[in-house]
Amino acid sequence: MRQTHLGDSSLSEMRILVTGATGFIGRRFCEKYHDRDRIVAAYRDPKQLEMFSDFNVETVQLDLRNPGSIVTAMNQADSCLHLAAMAQPWAKDESQFFKINVEGTRLVLQSALDAKINRVVFVSTAGVFGPSGHDDAITEASPMPTQLGTSYEQSKRECESVVQKYQNRGLDVVSVYPTRVFGPGRLSSSNSITKVIKQVADKSWKFIPGDGSAIGNYVFVDDLVDGLMQCFLNPSPSPKYLLGGENLNFHDFFEAIQSAVGDHRKLIRIPYWVIRAKAYWEMTKTFFTKRPPEITPAFVTKYSRDYKIDCSRAIQELDYRPRNFADGLRRTVDWLNSRN
Repeated sequence: MRQTHLGDSSLSEMRILVTGATGFIGRRFCEKYHDRDRIVAAYRDPKQLEMFSDFNVETVQLDLRNPGSIVTAMNQADSCLHLAAMAQPWAKDESQFFKINVEGTRLVLQSALDAKINRVVFVSTAGVFGPSGHDDAITEASPMPTQLGTSYEQSKRECESVVQKYQNRGLDVVSVYPTRVFGPGRLSSSNSITKVIKQVADKSWKFIPGDGSAIGNYVFVDDLVDGLMQCFLNPSPSPKYLLGGENLNFHDFFEAIQSAVGDHRKLIRIPYWVIRAKAYWEMTKTFFTKRPPEITPAFVTKYSRDYKIDCSRAIQELDYRPRNFADGLRRTVDWLNSRN
């Protein structure tokens, strides 16, 4: 494998293995940067290959539960964007979050170390920092709680010690913590914000959670993938970057969406205790039917709290330039309309 120099803005020789390339963020990364022969897109199911038919990318099969497939894939690249994860809100077997996300990340980093990979950009979640409080914003220096509300966040929290171990062994790993991502892409659980935007546009979404004051941070997917690429371009990045967009409370979030789609209905404010009761009812149904719940109590708790983010480090060091929510929203609505 020919070694490349990180920080060369031409990227003419860089070959980036993208794990999780079939997911919302991974596919967008491949779509945006496939114009040169530098992307090795990893897929798990051969049925997913069709989504790369229009892209100038190489493909390789990879399963985080199969160490041999990780080694084979890693040997085809000199850098790695590790996006693959179990990112759904619920699982019948919660231990799978840890087997896939924690052990899978360890296998990826070990393979990267063995293959002398130049840099791994590991994608976690801003949720590992926990809630911010209403007046304070989370930064990369904020402490991470040891216990978090969802198994997905907890598994990503446990990846922190794995990453630190391999950094101590000399592997160049940059950890990235995206906020609530939205934009064009498959309407999966990883793209739930865009699903909400679509439901407002369809007039099937009818409420605002609580009193509308809970704050979240929303990042347009194209800004996020640009930030991920900048993590490769920067010759000496910091070990951690929060990549987000605009901080908005639910009132302003839904007001912006309604304005963008021309929806003039008055949304009903539903107290969190009502939403939480609905979540417990969903879990009861799941117990008997084994079907995934529409919402879980852990997610109700999460979205009732403030998650205010400060991305100053990425803006200063990576030339990260996230657009405002209204601009990303307009592009998302245009994309949704184009699908009709």
